[in-house]
Amino acid sequence: AVKAAIAAKLEALSIFTRFAVGLSVAVLIIGAIIVGVSMMSSIHERIREIGILRAVGFRRAHLMRMFLIEILAVSLTSGCLGFIMGTAVAQFISSRIAASSSIAAWDPLLALVAIGLATVMGTVGGFYPAIRASQLDPVEALRAL
Repeated sequence: AVKAAIAAKLEALSIFTRFAVGLSVAVLIIGAIIVGVSMMSSIHERIREIGILRAVGFRRAHLMRMFLIEILAVSLTSGCLGFIMGTAVAQFISSRIAASSSIAAWDPLLALVAIGLATVMGTVGGFYPAIRASQLDPVEALRAL
């Protein structure tokens, strides 16, 4: 009976783990799509700037590098702030729910993974808009003036 109860609990834990992983992957994909849409909007608003930069001699690689560095900086900052705020909220909630002094620990490995994932997903989401910005024709972009 004990073996069956343990097996049932392990099976339930396995199901919850798979569900959590699937949900996390879905959230990461949605996050990358949101970053891509935001970057496309930013690029659309900056068409004149891109046209001027291309007209004064910026090459496609320069523009691509410029947008990728921008999205990398935003993703890195967002990852750091997200980890700090998430851990602070977890500490606040865990102390209220447990009604004790137990607090969520600051885990450097978790911080590295969270910030790394935010940076990678932001860069992946911003890669296509950066390519589109670098391929803009300067004449077409300057027509928007």
